Amino acid sequence: MSSSREKLNLKEPWLVVVDPQDEGIAKGWFESYPDEKAQPKCSPFIGHADKSAAAAPYWYCHRFDLDKSFSEKYLELQIDALRGNVHLWLNGAALSTVAGDGGPLHFSLDNALCKEHNELVMRVAPPEQHDERLLAIQSLYPTIGKGGAAVRWGLMGAVYLLAQPRFCITTLQVQPDLRRRRVVVNVALSEEMEDAEILLKIEGTDYAASGRPGKISIPLNHFDRWSPKQPHLYTLSVTLLLEQQVLDQRQTRFGMFEFGVKDHRFHLNHRPFLLRALHYRPPCPTRFSPADQVSLVRHDMNRAKAAGFNMLHLTDLPLPPCIFDLADELGMLLYVEYSCQVHGPWDGSTEPYTQGLRNLIQSRCQHPAVAIWGVRTEAGTSEALTDEALRNAAETLCTEARLLDPSRLIFGHHGGEVRWGSSYLIRPYHSDIMPYDALCLYQRAPSDILIRDYFANHGIPSRLAFVSAFGFATPTDWPVILEGTDDDADHSESASPDWQHWKSCLEGFKTRGLDRLFGDFFGFCDAARQLQTEAAAIQIDAILSNPKLAGYCYLGMTEGASSSPDDGAEKEETPDTAVKHFAKVQASLRPIINLSKMNLGLREQCDVQIRLCNENGFSGTVWLTLQVIGPTNQTLWKKKRTLKVPRNYHELWSGTVTASSTPGQHRFVARFMAEDMTLLAEHTESFYVFEKCAASDVNIHLLDPENEYGAVLRSFAKTANLLAPVHIIPPLANTIRAYPDNELAQIMAQVKDGAIAIFFRPPEDWNDLAPWFAEGLNATAKEVIGGDTSVYHYAKLHPVFDKLPSRCLMGQPYAAIVPDKSFLEAGDEDIRGAFHAPPITDDTDAQQGEDWWRTNILVHTYGAGRIVMTHLRILEGLGKDPAAGHLFVNLLNHFGRRSVPSNVPLQPEPKAVEWMHGQHHRVVRRWMVIGEFPNWVLNGGLNTVYPPEEGIDFNAAYEGWYQPVRWRSWYTRTDQDNLLDFQQALTPVHASYPKYDHALAYAYTEINADRRVEAVLHLGLQNDTRIWLNQTLIYEYKKQAQSDPIVRHAMTISLKPGKNTILVKGAKHYGAFAFSLDCVAEGAALRTIKWWK
Repeated sequence: MSSSREKLNLKEPWLVVVDPQDEGIAKGWFESYPDEKAQPKCSPFIGHADKSAAAAPYWYCHRFDLDKSFSEKYLELQIDALRGNVHLWLNGAALSTVAGDGGPLHFSLDNALCKEHNELVMRVAPPEQHDERLLAIQSLYPTIGKGGAAVRWGLMGAVYLLAQPRFCITTLQVQPDLRRRRVVVNVALSEEMEDAEILLKIEGTDYAASGRPGKISIPLNHFDRWSPKQPHLYTLSVTLLLEQQVLDQRQTRFGMFEFGVKDHRFHLNHRPFLLRALHYRPPCPTRFSPADQVSLVRHDMNRAKAAGFNMLHLTDLPLPPCIFDLADELGMLLYVEYSCQVHGPWDGSTEPYTQGLRNLIQSRCQHPAVAIWGVRTEAGTSEALTDEALRNAAETLCTEARLLDPSRLIFGHHGGEVRWGSSYLIRPYHSDIMPYDALCLYQRAPSDILIRDYFANHGIPSRLAFVSAFGFATPTDWPVILEGTDDDADHSESASPDWQHWKSCLEGFKTRGLDRLFGDFFGFCDAARQLQTEAAAIQIDAILSNPKLAGYCYLGMTEGASSSPDDGAEKEETPDTAVKHFAKVQASLRPIINLSKMNLGLREQCDVQIRLCNENGFSGTVWLTLQVIGPTNQTLWKKKRTLKVPRNYHELWSGTVTASSTPGQHRFVARFMAEDMTLLAEHTESFYVFEKCAASDVNIHLLDPENEYGAVLRSFAKTANLLAPVHIIPPLANTIRAYPDNELAQIMAQVKDGAIAIFFRPPEDWNDLAPWFAEGLNATAKEVIGGDTSVYHYAKLHPVFDKLPSRCLMGQPYAAIVPDKSFLEAGDEDIRGAFHAPPITDDTDAQQGEDWWRTNILVHTYGAGRIVMTHLRILEGLGKDPAAGHLFVNLLNHFGRRSVPSNVPLQPEPKAVEWMHGQHHRVVRRWMVIGEFPNWVLNGGLNTVYPPEEGIDFNAAYEGWYQPVRWRSWYTRTDQDNLLDFQQALTPVHASYPKYDHALAYAYTEINADRRVEAVLHLGLQNDTRIWLNQTLIYEYKKQAQSDPIVRHAMTISLKPGKNTILVKGAKHYGAFAFSLDCVAEGAALRTIKWWK
């Protein structure tokens, strides 16, 4: 604050009245405030979702006397943070109506204040009651409660009066220019003054300049650059003179740095720069004083820097002002993102959408730590808002951001819950909008080799590619959340959803006996954090080994509100385990180890490749030492060689290593040593060695009509006939309607009489068949993908885990086995389960806390026997992963002992057979699908000829864009519009969310006709598509649908007698990946068409 400016902080208690009847305006509370209804509150004060009056407006009142020093100056009312629909009155006169989005606001009070007593009244309505202005700019409000119906809103920051000279400096922007060795200062005044002069002085140096208001350059022959490693700051003094009289003075800090994009890489101060960002949620202003906020933010920034991060991604308004000052001082880059919901129809007007954006940029652009301004437009609920309009809105706001600050990198993104958008950027001092590849790659923990390869191969080669989000939702810190409520809050079950969730979690935890494994729920959360840290290291290594990726933003390590201001200093001095782990993973010089397998058998060999992360261009001659260390810390193998340090991404070594004859965890260690044997860099990768799995003595009956599984299963068990004690049902199809009807019903009859049936990865529509056998056999499978939601799988001490890690969370030894789905039903026995819950403060709380506990091995009693169901990926790992073999054999041994099978074949349930038979012939249609193939740069793969176009070979395997691909069967259903969803059929590692990949796939089917038939092909398309009929291209569609609805098409085709083949090629980027296809004919001709079954 300069000497020509004064602040009057309105921090004494405010009076607050809740207006549940919304009668305050009609009764004139702005003129006669109802003191008798008011309660004194100190700002910030917000509406709470667990209050009955949450939907009611709040009326704030503050009375103050004006100091004489303020009477002759230009006055502004400034609010650090406010969210909601705001009406302001000063001394009974209307002052302003504004939509607050959580950012700073300021209002002119010229000629509105009295010289002595003043009364400021503020009505803040919650977002549910907003007018069109608030509707236009509302952000993605953080929520508490069910269904996202409630939001945090109200006065969320300090309120003060700012007194400044009548003729003053209103705009001050400093733009460093490193190439020309100068800074350009843009100065604007409150009023035009013909003879005004501006004096500029960089304190502590001889550098100075003067000139008229506008742009003034200061030459700098020598200067220190600002960077995360050396955050050197300068102080600029600006003086406004008129006829040698000082009218105004201001000071601001700046740093000499430039941040931009060149050659598809980020550049800092004209050098390539790997961006290592951390998504950061700052301390809540309603819980901490300004001093505590400074302490917390400083602690969190130091923690992030110690962990190796160089940028914080800020998305949640309000942002404490101290974040920007501390980032300047500590050397932490900032990516500040402004979000708004756009409601149609979009008429091209920027008002009121730019109001919050303008306030944010103008108030913070002087900070050197700000490297990126982000603009995100989310689709509102209006049907009139098209994808094109949404993109226009985003581009308009990006252009506005460029006008407000020409020196920063601008990121733009449009999309939302129902629309999958795209991303683009504007480089500093440029106006052209360029696309870039923003990748949301949320993956599970533990992470297997498939996930590693997914990260290592992502990114469009000809664009900037940035992993804008990856990582994990941290386990909810319940005590901190509950502590954040008001002291007078009602914590009874009926009043607090938070307490209901907490109670449900504890009940589920104790019911499953997990207290005997983890002690308490917080021990469970500690184990989850450790698991996430290990998986994050694997994913970061994969990103670092990918030369197409320019950086990443990690979710989940630091949460400002979860720290205590009292222990911040202690934590800074003693970094926690996670910080130490991340610091090693994110070291600028590091060998990266890629093992071809994470689990090995005794004395099994494994391929190893080591690449170098050499971010800062380290050079010289070093020793490379390699070691394999066994479970008892003995060195089993070692190698040592000298080499010249290569450049980034280059290979250091490749070869094979052999597991020992001792089971347990092994470590492969690679070290860089200087010539004097000083340690320069180190990386350790763990792998697990298992005992040889002996085949089970239990006879099994295998339902395998296509002979896909028999060969591999015979290595683990003896196969027998229908009278075997255990029946194995592999994942034969994506719908139960395509399973062999009579054979499956016969198995169920044997189970009812005492046998065991184990279903691996049963289809989602099992519940349609189950009631035909008996009530209580439901198996409702739901996704448990993890990533941006909390998912943790546990393994109990149980015979199923004999010779396997148990009494723990399923960590890296289970990485290739953990399921992507689990069951809502509890079943008759708890062997292995999962905890799946969104963080309580997210707008994703659609389920009760008791539903957060899931079952991974579901056991149902059916008659005298048992049905066992699991989505564990056991069969897929047989013969490849020894952990899968042990699990399979243990399942057979455990349930085989409980089986009392019949010694004769039994009659199947006729109604079940009849239902399945009818569904199979009337409803399902068979396809073969293959993918995903590479598809870079605006669906360029559509014009690339891949092997399926040259000939169909269902036994062939091809190279996909991140994994080998093979043909697999898939069934569509007539009662589901014959929709074929490639996203589900090809089971990519990211499953259904976030659909941010660039993929290409093929689908093949056959139609038989008794004679030549004229038919109509009905299509539903979402992506660029080509269709061949009998090897002839008959249709091409080029449009990427960014919203979910399918576009309908129809065309007449001619079917030849006999077999007709249809090949569909789909190419997509950013969005859904599906199509529907039906072939119909009129009258009797329809009966001549028979679909492939």
